[in-house]
Amino acid sequence: MIEKLKQEAIKEIDSIQDTLVDLSKFIYDNPETGCNEYKAVDKIITVLKSKGLKVKKGICDLDTAFKSEYETCSFGPVIGIMAEYDSLKMGHACGHNIIAASSIGAYLVIAKLMNRENLPGKIVLFGTPAEETYGGKVYLENNGAFNELDVALMAHPSDKNFVKSKSFFRKSIKFTFEGLSAHAAKAPYEGINALDAVVNLFNNVNALRQQLPGTVKIHGIITDGGSEPNIIPAYTAAKIQIRALEQPTLDEITDKVKKCAEGASLAAGTKCDYEEYELTFKGILTNNRLANLFADNLKKLGKEISEEEKMVGSTDMGNVSWSLPAIHPYVAISNEGVKLHTEEFLQAAEPYKSKSGLLTSSKAMAMTCIDLLINNEVLPDIHQEFKMKTQSFIDN
Repeated sequence: MIEKLKQEAIKEIDSIQDTLVDLSKFIYDNPETGCNEYKAVDKIITVLKSKGLKVKKGICDLDTAFKSEYETCSFGPVIGIMAEYDSLKMGHACGHNIIAASSIGAYLVIAKLMNRENLPGKIVLFGTPAEETYGGKVYLENNGAFNELDVALMAHPSDKNFVKSKSFFRKSIKFTFEGLSAHAAKAPYEGINALDAVVNLFNNVNALRQQLPGTVKIHGIITDGGSEPNIIPAYTAAKIQIRALEQPTLDEITDKVKKCAEGASLAAGTKCDYEEYELTFKGILTNNRLANLFADNLKKLGKEISEEEKMVGSTDMGNVSWSLPAIHPYVAISNEGVKLHTEEFLQAAEPYKSKSGLLTSSKAMAMTCIDLLINNEVLPDIHQEFKMKTQSFIDN
């Protein structure tokens, strides 16, 4: 029965491929940065409602977050599918237009099959804004949006097929320095130069790097360096992101970077303040049992899978993966070697070029959902692995 349903899922996704590509194209042609994805959300909701599905918009007080669910009965697995649709400032060079369309496709087909075959359980589609910046999934998870889920899954476009991924824990901190303005030529000695403080900060961080593990990443920009060269800047600001593969390391390095800022401020004679301007991301905790199901389904679709673990930057899906079993696999849409967040990947994510990868992602997710709905032995194994992994981190 499982294999028969998977074949039906494949046919169903093929039958709506024009709808999915059109959705991908609309989002691609109308790029919107985090928490501004109003056009994308309205378009997605229109598609869902056209298929007779209800949608709750603005969940957890996030305007561009939404939830749609289909339930046949009160028992059975509760499966969450995550959709992303925010863009970078350069456009969809991370392929979130593909993520959205493939997730919607899997959700539509599974809801239809659950209804037709009376499969027990619930499928829930979440629209999760601002993955590139604020971290919509972190906010939704913190506010209990995913509490009822047994598992969560999504698929991300890439240059190769990976089912296991690893990402950095990440903190995003804004540092501000307050000094005193003065005429830079006539009386610079009457001022307190806030620009000196922010430059000192970057110099201190650069000096710190020599004592850091190679897996730690620190990078940032000066967002406010003053207004005119003939005025001693009274206010400057910088945004710095700190990444590490483990939470204790992240916390340790964050404290050191804050001390770099405090020392920089002390040397320049300014006041210093800092705040987290985006939510903290956790590294992905891949559930291998769930990932292997996805891999098997990719193979059934005739796809080759890289055996290596894909190392990525940071994603708010990491936070979800520490709360419940989850996967964040990658599906090829481009030639090997094309990197995310580049002009080349922006071109690869063009809807007609990425159509094959979109449909593969959607089919593999739908097929994995069928495994979860039908095979009663799968979910206990997935939960046991999740419990063992999270407990081992607590014990250590």
